[in-house]
Formats: sequence, structure tokens, C-alpha cells
Amino acid sequence: MMTKFGAQIYLPKAKSKSEIRSLFGFLKSSRCEVAELTAMPTCRLKELAEISKESGVSICSTRMPLERLQNDIDKIADALSVYHCNIVGCGSVPFEFQYKTLDDVKRMAEFLNRISQKFHDRNIKLMYYNRKADYKRIEGRAVIDHLLELTLPRVFVSLDVYLANAHGAIVEEQIDHLGSRLVVLHLKDAKPTLWGLAKTIGAPGDGVLDFKSYLQKATQNGTPYAVIETAHTNRPRETVKRGMKFLNELRAIETEPDKK
Repeated sequence: MMTKFGAQIYLPKAKSKSEIRSLFGFLKSSRCEVAELTAMPTCRLKELAEISKESGVSICSTRMPLERLQNDIDKIADALSVYHCNIVGCGSVPFEFQYKTLDDVKRMAEFLNRISQKFHDRNIKLMYYNRKADYKRIEGRAVIDHLLELTLPRVFVSLDVYLANAHGAIVEEQIDHLGSRLVVLHLKDAKPTLWGLAKTIGAPGDGVLDFKSYLQKATQNGTPYAVIETAHTNRPRETVKRGMKFLNELRAIETEPDKK
């Protein structure tokens, strides 16, 4: 199965039907196959579902703050079913879940296990969003490794390739390690600046990360989605267009028949 490419999008309250149609038209023209919502949409959900279907750009996942996941499971599940999305992401984490001790990690794992069952009962996957704090070491191990051990297989995860690389992880090994629990790769690149002494964030292809290797590994492992992050830029459309051009060029090279 080929990993589907797409981008993160944000649908604020001001988005009219025509604006949403224009946005999905842009995603389609950029050759996005999927979109990840960075917040619960406040537009009419049936209209969103209609526009998504018309454009051929499906909504692969929706990000939610942890507080809402605790309190609105049925409302969230009902909403996602309208626009045919079956992954909900656990995004922002309140202070009481910051990782200072292993007990903090255990508390998060218990929470994820509990609500993942409720979403599982509604045919929705709960996805833990990969964050900077996941690479903090507690009792000799990275937080993400503790979480994988403490959570049930029905708790899925995302992987931010930029963060993983920045914290010294080998991204390909991380993809293997997460296995079938990895459902979304988050893509942004590391651009060297100041003669290589520092790095800034760019679209895939702007920097030095080995996306060819990452995506080969993701496809081998059956990772269903890879989306370009746009939160770091004030020009999201340019970032998406440039990143998708690069990703689709990589795919074309990978799928090109061997020349005899």
C-alpha cells in the first residue's frame, strides 16, 4: 500500500462554503490525496463532507485538545462520522500531563488506554500526537518508549520526522519501532542556516532530511498517511505546493519502471 500524501489545514469559523471549496480545490491542484484538520471544524459538516468528496481529497485525521477528548467523545465521534474521518488526534496537553516523572507518563498512558476504548467502540482510532516532550529521558528511556510499552495496541501514534531527527533519533528506526501503530507521518524539513550552525523549518525538500528513505520505510510498514505540517509558516499554501511537488517527484522516481 502506497502512503497517501497530504497537508494539514485549519478551518476557522470564518470559512464559508465557497472558501472551503476553494481550499480543497487548491489541495487537489497541489496533488494532495488527504488533509489533516488541526482543529474540529466549525463549518457545516455535511457541506465539508460534500466538498471533500467532490475534490477527491479525503480527511484522514482531526486534531483535538486533550480536554475535549475527555469530555466530548460522543459529539466528536458523531462529527467525524459526518465527514468520514476515522482518526482523532490527541493534540495539546494540559500542565498536569507534562512529563516530569514516570508517574506522569503512566497517568497519560492510563488516560489514552481509557478513551481509546471508547473511540474504538465507535470505529475511530485514537492517535497520540508526537511532541518534543516525547524525547525527554526518564529513568533511562525516552518518554515515547515508555508510552508505547504502557499503552494498548489500539492507541495509535504520529511521528514528526523533523522532531525525531532533531533529537537524535534515526527516523527509519523510529518508523520500524512504531510499526502498525504509526498512522500519520508529519513532514517538515530542516534547513541549515548560519553556515550550518543552526537550522530552520521548511517544506519537505527545502533542507537536508532524507524523505526518500523515510517514505520508502513508511510504505514498507504500511503507514497510511504522510502530511505536510503548516503551523511553522505564514505562507502555508506556498509550503504545501512546494512540498507536494517534491513528494510527488520522489514517488514518480520510486514507481518508475526499471529501464533495461
